[in-house]
Amino acid sequence: MTIARRLPGRAAFMAALLLTITSPAHAEAPAVTIWYRGTPAGVPRQDDLALIRSLGFTAVSWPTAHAAALPALRRFAKTVGLQIVTEPDGPAVTDAAVVRLADRVRIRVERARPADVAALAWSAVATGSRLISFDAGQTEGHGLADVSGRERPWVRPAVEFARQLSVNASLFGGMTPGPAVTFEKGGTPNTTVTLFAAARIWVLIAANTGRDGRELEVRFPAGVPYALWTSLLDGETMSMLADPAGPRWTATLGGGAAAVYFADR
Repeated sequence: MTIARRLPGRAAFMAALLLTITSPAHAEAPAVTIWYRGTPAGVPRQDDLALIRSLGFTAVSWPTAHAAALPALRRFAKTVGLQIVTEPDGPAVTDAAVVRLADRVRIRVERARPADVAALAWSAVATGSRLISFDAGQTEGHGLADVSGRERPWVRPAVEFARQLSVNASLFGGMTPGPAVTFEKGGTPNTTVTLFAAARIWVLIAANTGRDGRELEVRFPAGVPYALWTSLLDGETMSMLADPAGPRWTATLGGGAAAVYFADR
């Protein structure tokens, strides 16, 4: 199994830059977990937890039905550096790729296309989720690899998402909802563009959880900067069209795609 231990160079540089321009968070960033039910079910294994941690995840969700195993789980998790979140292993079976309960979202990666994982996860951040968990739907084991030991396709986008929230915890813990934007073209129930305010920057999160690409035209409120927005995900820059009524952003957002940009306030 291929294990990535750091972000790509340019993305790592942008993450380090954000750490220098954001103030300490007053609230915690959304937590990201991998569902883990033990091997066999209800029996935690340190090797499983070590693999989950080595990929860059910092927490696992454990079923409350297996509470008797929590002492052993916590001991193993402490050794490898993982946090534990206990959750009911529900709700009832559903075909949906996303199950939302209050401020928690479970992304059922066995029902989602790998290409959709990033959009589903960033959409959860944009809609205020405080716990985002990835569930491979297995009754036992970590679900990160197939029977031949090859990493499953959903793992890489989930890892990259979890690392962004971990490295930039100050940013995502401290940002608050900004003014609403207006779709002039391309708005659908599957397409979200959301603006947030942090200590010294604006943050834009766009996600398309649909299968088809969208041509977007989005109007931002007056006072939002129209130039020098930088992608948190790959370090690329983009600008908006200046207009007295507020800048206008035009973009193509593929099916299952997400974009996260920031700019000085």
